[in-house]
Amino acid sequence: MKILLIKMRYIGDVLLATPIIRNLARAYPGADIDIAVISGTQDLVTQNPNIRKVLIYEGKKHKKKSIFRRFWTEFKFFCEIKREKYDLAIQLTGSEHGVLLAKYAGIPKIVAFDNIKRPKFNKHATNVVWQFDGDKHAIDRNLDALRWLKIPIKSKRVEIYFDPMNLSEFPIPARFVHFHATSRFSYKSVNAQFMASLIDFCELELRVKAVLTAADSFDEKKRIDEILSLCTSKPLNLAGKLTLKQVANLAFRAEIYVGVDTGISHIAAAVNTPVIALFGLSNPNEWGPWDNSLTKNGYEKPQICQRMGQNCAFKFDARRIEECEDLRNYEVLKDFTPEQLEAVKSEIKAKLG
Repeated sequence: MKILLIKMRYIGDVLLATPIIRNLARAYPGADIDIAVISGTQDLVTQNPNIRKVLIYEGKKHKKKSIFRRFWTEFKFFCEIKREKYDLAIQLTGSEHGVLLAKYAGIPKIVAFDNIKRPKFNKHATNVVWQFDGDKHAIDRNLDALRWLKIPIKSKRVEIYFDPMNLSEFPIPARFVHFHATSRFSYKSVNAQFMASLIDFCELELRVKAVLTAADSFDEKKRIDEILSLCTSKPLNLAGKLTLKQVANLAFRAEIYVGVDTGISHIAAAVNTPVIALFGLSNPNEWGPWDNSLTKNGYEKPQICQRMGQNCAFKFDARRIEECEDLRNYEVLKDFTPEQLEAVKSEIKAKLG
């Protein structure tokens, strides 16, 4: 049997879909399981022993190219899928793109989440997974695709594989806190002074080194520069220098991780490092860092500090994304209080022991 998983989304979305891979491998021993992801996220699923092949969609990279270039990219990707002659495709988002690719590639069975924005495309799937619970954690929401196929859920473990020697070129300290203070979505960014205060707290008061990461983008590196300009201490800055697999290794080596609501927080949780995640408008009940030792979502109580095992999520804004009128100028903890800063400092100190 040949199975194609389709998750053409961003870092956190892809990583939180990995529990499906292990459950499929258990349900169909000997099956070939492939996954289609967008370029830039393949590090999250390569080296996974249950994945035969990773198909990389380059379409988003060529979004601003000519119509011919975009058509050719789409056509090559479609041909790659068609050549494999899959028996089953599981589209893990409510989007028509993967469903149409699977249909015209001749895949006989297509499981897809309902397309809320364009419901007319639901007819192209043989099995539609209806989404009734909007507040379900992303992991459980992904696993609903298997539940509709009557496949038992034996594991909810989030996994990423990496070479433990892939950081040898960097001067990684023996003991440190991993900070990831940026996101591709600006509304998830935390006040720069707030982050600088946490970094100085670790370096100057707790005497534990801080190591900073960020994506190799102008906006994210600019944000890191702003934070560093407010720091008294001199943390190790690795912004824009690491691959996702190197970031996973760094998070694995860290004593604890402190970061915004972003995919890197999920990477840290996946390698079983205690996570402190700082949320603004997003909902931890859906996107909180998952503790691999547990199977039940712990982020179900509407309070400022929510916990799941060794991980915690601070929800500093009671609103949801759709309730914010100006996302472009939104910043988490724009006007923070001393009490909010002390709450996170206390959590860091407690986790460091």
